[in-house]
Amino acid sequence: MKLEEQPDLFRRQLQELYNAEAQITLAMPRVAARSSIAAVKSLLTEHLEETRSQVLRLEQIGRMCDCSCSGVRSLGMQGILAEGEEAIGCGGDPVLVELALLGACQKVEHYEMSAYTMLRELAIAGGLSEAIPLIEATRKEEMAAAKNLERAANSLLARTKPDPVEVS
Repeated sequence: MKLEEQPDLFRRQLQELYNAEAQITLAMPRVAARSSIAAVKSLLTEHLEETRSQVLRLEQIGRMCDCSCSGVRSLGMQGILAEGEEAIGCGGDPVLVELALLGACQKVEHYEMSAYTMLRELAIAGGLSEAIPLIEATRKEEMAAAKNLERAANSLLARTKPDPVEVS
């Protein structure tokens, strides 16, 4: 799809987000299963339900704009998820693996926050007033999820003995 006009960019962003959310929906159960901390498993499972609702919102926005939500692969999300899988799969100290898992999840949330912010701004500029509350609701959920993941990581870090970092 050529980006000739602003609505073209809105549609592309919508499609990328839709695909990103679909990738997350597939990956999140595997990630939650790899967590060794019940609170983190619960956090991820709850956010999976939110993610499913977010997919439905994107479909609703697509219907409002008379555009398909499919058609574009989110290479950014694909890369973030692959990087997270690699970090989690390294093995080693269970606490550090759990922190790697939390870090990978935070990267996903920050990608989504950025993408939903751009989609919201394009909706505002394009006068798509009916889509803005749906986009903003999802953006706020992503911000809350990022904050919850940050708290979980900080809580886990507080229980670990810091090793000095050697600088050469």
